[in-house]
Amino acid sequence: MTLLADSNAYENPLRDLPQHQAALTLLQSSLENPNLAECHWLDLACGKGQIICHLEENIRDIQLRSKINYYAYDGNSEYIRDAERIARRLGLRATSTTAEIAHFPKIIDRDQKFNFISFTNTVHELRPHVISDVLFECVVRLAHDGEMYIYDMEELGSGAELGAIAWDAADMTEIIKAFLSGLDVVNYPLTCQRWHHKSCAGWSLFIQRKYLNISEQQMLVAKDQAVAQTATRMSEVLTRKLNLCRDALESLTICGATTEEEERNRVRLLYEYWALSRAQDTT
Repeated sequence: MTLLADSNAYENPLRDLPQHQAALTLLQSSLENPNLAECHWLDLACGKGQIICHLEENIRDIQLRSKINYYAYDGNSEYIRDAERIARRLGLRATSTTAEIAHFPKIIDRDQKFNFISFTNTVHELRPHVISDVLFECVVRLAHDGEMYIYDMEELGSGAELGAIAWDAADMTEIIKAFLSGLDVVNYPLTCQRWHHKSCAGWSLFIQRKYLNISEQQMLVAKDQAVAQTATRMSEVLTRKLNLCRDALESLTICGATTEEEERNRVRLLYEYWALSRAQDTT
């Protein structure tokens, strides 16, 4: 299983999440390209289709929306049905697939190129050894001028999912740099952005295919190296995070949790310790 058993999809028809706002703003820049007749959009781990819920308001120009070929992909068949329902209501040309995230390279051929890939609120649910391969397979499916937007939470708060690893922006900056190094990509200063929200913090990553400045064949040749280097760096980050978590729990064991905030932090650390220990056992 790729995703966690108690993972869930956000659904609120009255609210646009900031990460979805950002993704659709980036998508609109592609749609506004007068030389682009169709925009092939892969919404990986699409959930219940929240990202397209307000598309009529977010991208008001009908001619722009008509360019969209929406490909919804998720491991939950119930979520996919919700996403399909929204897509049909919007009149989008839509295709959907229900399958594990790790299996999408076998389902979506590399010849299928996407102008835009969105991958939001999911990285924390993936087993670490899957992330580097998914990242590579997404990038290799980008069109020459294609773009990929990734977003996830740094903190899971009261909605913690058993086994979830909350990577932060610094972690992901290290990981993406190892990935680019493995592809022998130079002069692309790609780093993660960090965002503060009301209930949590998050990070985002925006990859533009043209700035990789390598051919698809070069990418394929370098795949094993890129995936291996990324996995190695992830393992190092995991070890560091586990040590920090262990030290924090040791302090609470000795001193105890004396405030509500410390008690909440204790529960969060216990979730984190289990997730990190489990991840190290499978890397």
